[in-house]
Amino acid sequence: MSLPGFFSKIRKLLTILKASPYRRALAKGAAAGVEHEKVLRNLQCNAVVDIGANRGQFSLVARRCFPEASIFAFEPLDVPAETFRKVFSGDGRIKLFPAAIGPVAGDMTIHVSQRDDSSSLLPISKAQDRLFPGTAEARTETISAGRLADFIGADQITAAALLKLDVQGFELSVLQGCEELLSRFEWLYVECSFVELYEGQALADEVKDWIAAPANVELDGTVNWEETEQPLRANFKIKVSEYAASTGRRLLFRAGFLDGAKKPFQSEQRVNDIYLPHPFQETDDVTWKLPSGFRAGSLAEKKELPTQYGDYTVVLQNVDGNIHFQRRLSLRKVYTPVNQYLALRAYMNVVRQGDESQIVLENSEAPNGNKPQ
Repeated sequence: MSLPGFFSKIRKLLTILKASPYRRALAKGAAAGVEHEKVLRNLQCNAVVDIGANRGQFSLVARRCFPEASIFAFEPLDVPAETFRKVFSGDGRIKLFPAAIGPVAGDMTIHVSQRDDSSSLLPISKAQDRLFPGTAEARTETISAGRLADFIGADQITAAALLKLDVQGFELSVLQGCEELLSRFEWLYVECSFVELYEGQALADEVKDWIAAPANVELDGTVNWEETEQPLRANFKIKVSEYAASTGRRLLFRAGFLDGAKKPFQSEQRVNDIYLPHPFQETDDVTWKLPSGFRAGSLAEKKELPTQYGDYTVVLQNVDGNIHFQRRLSLRKVYTPVNQYLALRAYMNVVRQGDESQIVLENSEAPNGNKPQ
């Protein structure tokens, strides 16, 4: 251990020993995450969801900063979960769920680290153990997982609420598993990495970009709902506040509304091979209804890109005064070796550029208030 690291641990221990709740927890095997106090002291929370709770390091600080808050904690590993129960025995405002949060409900394999607080639902890379010695994989276990809404209801997340994630590279998947309840939280407190420590993890910029502006989504009908052999088609009406940017007499907004915020494979280097769960194809068909007083200005040209990895097509058209956007993206290769990563990244960069094509709307009123001739 480096000398600065040693002194940092000493300072943390001294801070823990100053507070009696932290001292009692330390005697039961949980060292409070006092490094979070500086952030939490500036908030007022009535509900906290602690995903990746481990022994209760974060929940201890949350309880001290928010004495009356309800805390919902998630920890799938038996040993740290048992310590959590001992630490918070008698606290009726804390509920521990022995489960992980993910996009789908079911059993999952967790890669247990030699230090269990570095365990992950993604394989632990060699880089993790090199940078943090003693965190290599010790074994795997099967744990239970589900979406956040499978465990708690929206009415239990009382304002103001905080969602905390410390899930060792699985952040993006956990956020997807919280998606229907994300609007209930005033704050998201997410530990992310800028380097790949767990195989296939989304890096910090990808996680940040996934969190989009709040939207109002209304289902406007379905086709083939009862059919098993035909594709399901769903029609939605979507309203997003402040989606367009005003520049003088023009409005600008991104064409790829549904997927333009997703930016996979942005890191310049990759340590591990890439595995996809399955090949897939996305087809989007969006009609933009223009605001009163505006008409379509410039539209990007049609873009078609067939590659060995998949095909990408995007078309923008002015149809009856509205803008019609069609997009098709496919990824055919389930496995891509790391030596082909740059080619795959180049393909996804073209996709991103197409999705981020700007639509320009012009004010149809002349500067003097009269219609242009």
